[in-house]
Amino acid sequence: MDFQKLLLSVGKSLSDDEVEAIAFLCTDLVHRNPNSVESINGLFSLLINEGHLSAEDTRLLVELLHTIQRHAILRDHGVSVQQFTSRGLISPYRKLLYHLSEDITDSDLKQIKFLLKDIPRRKLEQNTTLGVFLEMERMDLINEDNLDYLEDIFNSVCPVLNEKIRHFKEGKPLIITDTDQMRASA
Repeated sequence: MDFQKLLLSVGKSLSDDEVEAIAFLCTDLVHRNPNSVESINGLFSLLINEGHLSAEDTRLLVELLHTIQRHAILRDHGVSVQQFTSRGLISPYRKLLYHLSEDITDSDLKQIKFLLKDIPRRKLEQNTTLGVFLEMERMDLINEDNLDYLEDIFNSVCPVLNEKIRHFKEGKPLIITDTDQMRASA
């Protein structure tokens, strides 16, 4: 299958939430606000132009779809998952934030937004969990080397998530929850 057609087909298979997740995961690779990317095809074009994605090297595509637990898309399009390695192109920090966002309920998110006294309320109104994390990064409240602010918030809202942060800080593999495992088999 032609590579561009493959990307188009993959893009059509993704929900809006999954497109947001992929854009978030690629933030460090495209060096721009993921919200400024208007479509998944636009993001794929940026990744191609930056040399991160090509017909000869689909490792990033495999890693992205593996991270968001969309193995069926890979299988349906005949993309080899054998290209996937644990040392990928997406930073472990970015993957951590994505997996944390997957475990935060709508109720948790409301409480987190309430506790974010350092961010203007209007910047949080429409944001998803990933959007809140991006806003926290913009305000320099969290980064790869400092997750203390997020840990403090999680202590009040969902302390069990601090275990994932602790593992990240110790350089251990990411903890995948039962919910993540169920999504992987779907």
